[in-house]
Amino acid sequence: MSAEYEAVTVRAATRDDLPFVRVLAARLVAFEGLTTRDPAAVLASSERTLEEAVEQTVQGSPTVAVLVAEAAGGARLGCVQVQRGAEYFSGDAEAYVGVLAVAEDAEGRGVGRVLMEGAEAWARERGLRRLALEVFANNGGARAFYERLGFAEDSLRVVKRL
Repeated sequence: MSAEYEAVTVRAATRDDLPFVRVLAARLVAFEGLTTRDPAAVLASSERTLEEAVEQTVQGSPTVAVLVAEAAGGARLGCVQVQRGAEYFSGDAEAYVGVLAVAEDAEGRGVGRVLMEGAEAWARERGLRRLALEVFANNGGARAFYERLGFAEDSLRVVKRL
């Protein structure tokens, strides 16, 4: 990790973070190959999800949180939205990462890893033994990142446009 980001901390989001997380939502569609989704719809849904999750975080929800990564000087670097869910086939409780986004100028500096560690800690604190997420099939960079963190493919979702 760059010396600039050695002192990255992760904290619960506040309402003051809303403008920052809205901007970060655009990072979710900033890759080539978003073939089966309308980028504007993905962006709108992500913004709405983050806004609702920030509000729930502020209210102290035990089932959802938005965590924000900050540099030592207070600069915001990224966020992760994590929530309690249920595994589809077994119904077992698990944590689910709905959004992970890192500011463009912080990309490749370990911020995403620190945020995912925060999501894992959040899940463990709630007794959850599994952390799941979805990643667009064509987002090779994100897929490689999650693999480096120990994630493995579990199922494959296929889509047919009608």
